[in-house]
Amino acid sequence: MSFSTPAGTTRRPVIPSVASADAEFNHWVERQGLRDFRDANGGLWQLQLKLQQLPHPQDTQATLYRLQIGLSCVLHTRHLVEVSAYDSADDARLLQLLGEDQVPVEMKSRLFENVSLENLRGQLADELLRMRKSLEKVDLNSMRKRVIGQWIDRKQRFGSRIPSSSADKIDLDV
Repeated sequence: MSFSTPAGTTRRPVIPSVASADAEFNHWVERQGLRDFRDANGGLWQLQLKLQQLPHPQDTQATLYRLQIGLSCVLHTRHLVEVSAYDSADDARLLQLLGEDQVPVEMKSRLFENVSLENLRGQLADELLRMRKSLEKVDLNSMRKRVIGQWIDRKQRFGSRIPSSSADKIDLDV
């Protein structure tokens, strides 16, 4: 589908809302198979995208699109053994302390701004390739051990469950 302009050229239809633009970005990511990322240890990370429409800082007649890109995963006993962060026999006591609890982990999110959704999609594609290559190179087991150690310390110190909404932030810049 395309529209004709007064100059006789055609252009793609304008996306009428941020919700539909956000859905289009997420649908594009799904079609490209870019939703899941694997790290060097085989751990699975999920991609989150959030699109916002903001007023342009200089042009009062224009809008600015801001795209927030993030990766997250959930650490639990099975995951930690699968990625070889812990050994089920040697680290049985520590894994028992973790039990069935799950620890959410998020990487530091990145922000991109552009006046054009098409240009923003190009930036997204470039960034996803960069993130994938970077994530495949980095051994994250030391981070996993540190996060689990801190989580268990906090859990034992206060004697209650840590709220699942408290996610640790990780920066992937290498």
